[in-house]
Parts: sequence; C-alpha cells; structure tokens
Amino acid sequence: MSRIANRKLQIPTGVEASLNGNVFTTKSSKGELTLTIDPLVVVSIEEDSVLTKPVDTSARANVMAGTTNSLIENMLIGVSEGYKKSLEIVGVGYRFNVSGNKIGINLEIPFLSFCLP
Repeated sequence: MSRIANRKLQIPTGVEASLNGNVFTTKSSKGELTLTIDPLVVVSIEEDSVLTKPVDTSARANVMAGTTNSLIENMLIGVSEGYKKSLEIVGVGYRFNVSGNKIGINLEIPFLSFCLP
C-alpha cells in the first residue's frame, strides 16, 4: 500500500472541509477549492483530519489513493497559507535586481572569438 495514501492530513484552523458524494471541498477566507474524487478511492473526514484509502488492492487504486492524498494536502495548504513560488539563483557572472514583481538580470559576457572552418 502507498505510504502517501496512509498519511493522516490535519485540517488547519479556519479551514472548512466537506465531502459531498465524490466531491471534496475546502473553504476558508482565502478561497474555495474542489476536487472530484476517483471511484477507486475512499475519502473520510474525522474531526480535524482527512483520511484516504484505496477501495481494493489493485495497483491503480493504490496509486490513485496516494495521488488523491497529495492533491487534498495541496488544497488544504492553498486555502490556509496560499501558494508560494521561490527562486534561488547561485553562480557568478551575473546580477539580479528585484523591483516589485519584476526581475532584472545583468550579465557579464566576456569577449568570445569564434573560428569558422
């Protein structure tokens, strides 16, 4: 069985999670997200946690249970903290300037000579 599917996901404070048939919904002040659950996966909400389990022992059900667990975790993070993107730049020969939501790049390219046959 997938180790990811066995994770017990904690519902953060301020987030409301609900299951209506095969549609899982998360809501908070940051927004609302929905996910249609695959029929090979059983999702249950117990108090302040979400559990996913495969319906049977088939490989596809196992894979879908792990995938569903990860998608639900991402939904819970998205409505509680919001999504973030970060960029790490390591190296020499260039400089970056950040102003607002724009990145300026200054490159130092040494003179290159090419010899064509």
